[in-house]
Parts: sequence; structure tokens; C-alpha cells
Amino acid sequence: MWGEIDQSVFDRVEAEASAHLDALDGPLQIDTSRVSFMNVAGVRLLARAAAAAPAVTMTSVSLPLGDMVQLGWRPELAAERLS
Repeated sequence: MWGEIDQSVFDRVEAEASAHLDALDGPLQIDTSRVSFMNVAGVRLLARAAAAAPAVTMTSVSLPLGDMVQLGWRPELAAERLS
């Protein structure tokens, strides 16, 4: 993921993510180090990807995603799914 992840790109990014998940053979690795902005639409994309993948690893977390976590995303609810 890179750039701004919000509702304006949601449909396109979700379609790309779905295609990637369909071809995935193994755990999903998500790198958000190049994400410059993320709102709840971006978090929704991450949650949908996590639900569709057998396992998820966050390889790098950008400041905007880190801010979302601090603002109320409850990682303890997703810890089992994200590990």
C-alpha cells in the first residue's frame, strides 16, 4: 500500500487487493511504510484483507497507520488474526 488510502481510492484498491488475495499462496504481508494518509476506509481495507487471508504479517507500519492504532483501533481484538 502507498499514498493516501481513503474512500476516494477504496473501490480500486479493494479490487487490486482482491486479485492479489485470490492469487495468494501463504500468509499475506502488508507493508504500509509508504502510506502518507489513512482514514477508516483504509483500516476497513486492512480488516477485509485480514479476514480473507490465512495469516497476516505487518512488515512495516507508517506513521498514519500508527496514529490510527493510537486513536482507537483495538489491536488486541485483531492480535490473534494478525499474528
